[in-house]
Amino acid sequence: MAARGSTPGDITKALTDGLPPAVTNPGGLARRRLEDKMPPKKAKIRQKAAPRRARVDRVIMCCISCDADELTTKIDGGGMCPDCRAEYEADLAAEAAGQLDAEYVPATFLADPDPVYEVVDVARRAAEVRAAGGLRSKAERAL
Repeated sequence: MAARGSTPGDITKALTDGLPPAVTNPGGLARRRLEDKMPPKKAKIRQKAAPRRARVDRVIMCCISCDADELTTKIDGGGMCPDCRAEYEADLAAEAAGQLDAEYVPATFLADPDPVYEVVDVARRAAEVRAAGGLRSKAERAL
């Protein structure tokens, strides 16, 4: 039965549909019903082969700072090209000499930014844009 791809429901249906009122040989009845009432063998559906996974043949290293690849420049063991390595070492030397403030935070990231930046009233600005576009204001639409 399993070789034909039958489900448990198929087997139950074949055994129980249209039983006679009295059964004198239960084993023979079951054998006969399984032979006669089972559905034909299911056709094997040929499935497409799974697509082949891409294979990595070669890895190309890139500089961690400027993204220059190893085909155009030499990448050292630390993952940097010579130009970025020189810049990095110069920054380290300047920081060690006290010439570079590594704790610098741009003013726009401070809790209280410079007064140069104006505070924008978004609702007023949206009303101006609606009026310039010939649209009704929010108050007019509510009426």
